[in-house]
Amino acid sequence: MEKRRDIRRFALMLLYQMDLSGEANPATASKGVTDDLLAENDIAPDSAVREAAVTLAAGAWGMHEACDKLSTLHAPGWPSARQPAMDRALIRLGYHEMVSGHAPARVAINEAIELAKTFGGEKSPAFVNGVLDKIAKEVKLPAESAESEAKGAAKDAAKKKPADADVWLDDAKKA
Repeated sequence: MEKRRDIRRFALMLLYQMDLSGEANPATASKGVTDDLLAENDIAPDSAVREAAVTLAAGAWGMHEACDKLSTLHAPGWPSARQPAMDRALIRLGYHEMVSGHAPARVAINEAIELAKTFGGEKSPAFVNGVLDKIAKEVKLPAESAESEAKGAAKDAAKKKPADADVWLDDAKKA
C-alpha cells in the first residue's frame, strides 16, 4: 500500500514539474528529482517506485488535454489554465487513474484528496474532489462498465423464463 502512495506522490511531482517546465517526457523530468527530494517528501527512493511513477505520469500526461477539457467543463469559473498548477496535476492524475482502470473511481478521488491536503492549497481538497466527482459521473470508467455489464447480463438471464415442463408436452399434443 505504501508503495502505491509513493508512486502516486512521485508521479504527482513529475506531472507538476512537467506542467511548469514544458517537459513532455516524464523520464527526463524524473532525472531532476533527487533521492534527497524524494526522502524529504516521504517517498521511498527505489528504482521500482521511480519506474512505476514515470509510467503513471506518462499515462496521465498523455490524457491531460482530455482531462483539461472536462475539468474546464465542470468548473467553468476555474478553467484549467486558471487553476493552480498543483490542483491541475492532482486532477490529471486522478482522472488518469479512473479512466485507465489503474484505480477505482472512489480510490482515485480519495487519493487525490489526500495528496491535495499535503501538496495543495487550503481549498484544493474540496476543489479536486468536486471536479473529479463530476468527471467520474460523466465518463465511462473501465471497472464500473465491466461491473454494470455483468449486472446487465444477470438481469437478462433472470428475465428469461426457464422452459416450463408442460410447454413441451402441449407442443407434442398439438402435433
